[in-house]
Amino acid sequence: MITEVREPQSYPSVAGTDRPLSAPGSVSTTAHTNPPAGTHERLLVSLATYNEAENIGPLIEDIRRYAPQADILVIDDNSPDGTAERVEELAQSDPRIHLLRRPGKLGLGTAILTAMRYAITEGYDLLLNLDADFSHPPRYIPGLLAGMARRDVMLGSRYVAGGGTAN
Repeated sequence: MITEVREPQSYPSVAGTDRPLSAPGSVSTTAHTNPPAGTHERLLVSLATYNEAENIGPLIEDIRRYAPQADILVIDDNSPDGTAERVEELAQSDPRIHLLRRPGKLGLGTAILTAMRYAITEGYDLLLNLDADFSHPPRYIPGLLAGMARRDVMLGSRYVAGGGTAN
């Protein structure tokens, strides 16, 4: 289980609660579901977005294909292309999609810290961060999850032997 993220500053809480987040913004969220019997522990897949309206639907569909039990947290940095609105549309038919709208372009590092804080406060066992531009293909999720059965941390990298990117 994820237990702690240390941060040098405090930020507003999730709307309607006293639980802090690690970056400014408001969260659209619903109750979490327990994973189906025989699946992995509670998994949160986080996606930091900026201008990913075209990618976000297909990406979430791929995540569902490879990790149907996962909750998905999209952390959007005020994308002018309608990314957040697209996520809201998708969340209407999938209560396991959650959106954190941030007031500006706050960057990937703070988005990852925000995802860590969210995973801790919401009681997730596993957190997987993916880029929203498909540079981290969801087809690798099952292998990462299988590795987590034997390890405390798994890291996928395009910079290791056999790694790479394709455009």
